[in-house]
Amino acid sequence: MTADVCENQQEMEELKMYYEMQIYNVVSRMENIKEDSDSPLVVGLMEASQQVLSGNNRFEKTVLPGLPCSDDGLFVVNQHYSTSLQSLRRMLDQMEQYTSNNNN
Repeated sequence: MTADVCENQQEMEELKMYYEMQIYNVVSRMENIKEDSDSPLVVGLMEASQQVLSGNNRFEKTVLPGLPCSDDGLFVVNQHYSTSLQSLRRMLDQMEQYTSNNNN
């Protein structure tokens, strides 16, 4: 282990991986719903989900590398990804509710 790598580095990577898996699961469910529905609402929510994913990519390229390897850095990573995941889950809930209402 080099002096440049701090003890929180692994925890930050694990936290990022955890959120990426959760986000992947939500987006996969959204894509499954989109396959069965071409409604403007579903299409719009999928477009919005892509904006969230693009924001995550920008975060990973521009912000993440410059974060301090500390509890503050962990906090920022957690806040960013939890907000993204929360937004995607709300979109998924809206999609599920819409498709449920239209199937009844």
